Amino acid sequence: MRFPLNLNVLDATRTPGVMSLKQVLAAWLKFQIEVMLN
Repeated sequence: MRFPLNLNVLDATRTPGVMSLKQVLAAWLKFQIEVMLN
């Protein structure tokens, strides 16, 4: 099964772009780890 996604995002440096689902999840996980450590 496939689901069409349009993942237009602002990355950590606030640069607009398109990310894959894998990239979005990796960025979110990195952010969550950063929050937990601070």
